[in-house]
Amino acid sequence: MYKYLSEKKYRVSHFINAININEKEKYISDNQQDSETIKIGLYNAEDKWNKNIYNQLCAVSLIENHELDFSPINYKISLMARKHNINIGGAAEEITKSDLYKKMASNDINLFISYPDFPSITPIESLELGSVCLVGKDNTFFKGTELEKYIVVNNENDINEILTKIKEALANKEIIIELYHKWKKEYDIKSKDSINKIIQ
Repeated sequence: MYKYLSEKKYRVSHFINAININEKEKYISDNQQDSETIKIGLYNAEDKWNKNIYNQLCAVSLIENHELDFSPINYKISLMARKHNINIGGAAEEITKSDLYKKMASNDINLFISYPDFPSITPIESLELGSVCLVGKDNTFFKGTELEKYIVVNNENDINEILTKIKEALANKEIIIELYHKWKKEYDIKSKDSINKIIQ
């Protein structure tokens, strides 16, 4: 949009949203990991084509000893979960930001593997809370970075690729979080610079 409006000769600036979670520790301190269960989160997961819910659900069904927290859940999703033996729980309505943070922080991995969409900051919030998160190839935050090979799914339709990426991300959690902290430092600088350009 920024590039488009610039071409149209509008006076615009590219604002990079700062991402800070106040009192982050209180969400992480509630994080009670169960080493015998792989806890997976799928949030803001409305039953729409661009959310790519069914491919992600199929991939989750192939993971042994999983526990899926899903929101917002509906009858169709519940039916599919029963058919494919997915251990699913969650809320029928959208949850508050505070509850979302608690849930994301308590998971081993969160999934936001959607098709082209307005880039959500939720994957960054997940990583900020110490939980690995996978995204689709059209999420531009991590394009061209070291994180890309670990958390970006290149073919959102490929259930086997999603499954492989989940397993690889879980096996490389420490590396991913370390790379995220490095990425976040650079992102914070870019965000600050973009704000300064606007207010000057």
